[in-house]
Amino acid sequence: MNPRIALLVFAVGATGVPTSTLAAQAGGSPSFQPPKLTERELNFGVTHFRGGVASLLFQWREGLTPKWQFTLEAGLADAAGRHAGNQIHVGGALAYEMAEASADVPLDFVLTGGAYLGGGDHAVLRLPVGVSVGHTFPLDGPLSVTPYVHPRLSIISCRGCSALGVDFDVGGSLKLSHLLALRASAVFGTADAAGRDGFGISLAWTPPGLQKRTR
Repeated sequence: MNPRIALLVFAVGATGVPTSTLAAQAGGSPSFQPPKLTERELNFGVTHFRGGVASLLFQWREGLTPKWQFTLEAGLADAAGRHAGNQIHVGGALAYEMAEASADVPLDFVLTGGAYLGGGDHAVLRLPVGVSVGHTFPLDGPLSVTPYVHPRLSIISCRGCSALGVDFDVGGSLKLSHLLALRASAVFGTADAAGRDGFGISLAWTPPGLQKRTR
């Protein structure tokens, strides 16, 4: 797969959800993207935004080369309130390993970019670009912890509107084994009218039968 491919995304969802809610969910949830690429993983998460927006999130990450990674994402959100409704968003992203931690700069850098679409009558397209930065601290055995930040600048477009917004993740990944990692992230956003902030937790899993051979 060519890392330069254009990402085409589709979404269907229930109507009646405010545009600001859709913008918060369509690619505005915690990214759960540590500054390390993976060869293959399935990530299952739950998120909650201020104002009563909760969602379930699924991400499939696949390594294309040692430096490139592709992610497919789908989410189901439920918005509380008078205009409450369910909506589905889907999207895709590419990640590129810019630099690994070294003695001079003890930080890992991963460049990310994607496209996400969510909503029904009020569909919102979101195009975020950012950099995940952090460091991995080894613990006992296979255990390690990776705190990271992931700022993203987003172009947001809907029918009759367009805007620029910023999302900022502060998260951590706790590697439990070669197959499992527990992640938590807070996201602070200005990318919609409500400026929604949120929090999420996820479990990243590589089933043994799907694990790639070590390069």
